[in-house]
Amino acid sequence: MTRKWLLIIGASTVAAWFVAPPLGEELGYAFESWRMALLVLAGTTVYALVHTLPRPKEPAFRPRSSQTPVHSPAVADGVGLWEQRLRAARKDPERFDLIVRQRLREITADRLEHRRGLRLEQARDLLGEELHTLLTTPVTTVPSEAELARMITRIEEI
Repeated sequence: MTRKWLLIIGASTVAAWFVAPPLGEELGYAFESWRMALLVLAGTTVYALVHTLPRPKEPAFRPRSSQTPVHSPAVADGVGLWEQRLRAARKDPERFDLIVRQRLREITADRLEHRRGLRLEQARDLLGEELHTLLTTPVTTVPSEAELARMITRIEEI
């Protein structure tokens, strides 16, 4: 049952407290006060429960690969997007810094937090000096393809 319906039930119960006795008297029916009190108590309880229930939380972190089948078009699009980003940033350190390094930093920080409970600043030993430096300081030279592949493999191992 949704929150909306629980609110409607609670409001209807409270409204019944005020509407039922006069209507019952016109029809020749006498309401027992304990039943009305019980009805109002039930409505108030429902209303209070609805307002104290926590809102649904965000789903737990899941890597993209577990959400999308490997052979789906979405994976191919994602790979193509990364190829374009890397090609565009291959010789331009500023572009690499803005496009590639920032995204690698976000991915690594998420993995460290969710899998190890660490912040990026605390993980120097775990990441290794080369990868930690790449992620925490602006780059002056773009890493070679082999260096980048080695660093990405290290991120995947976290």
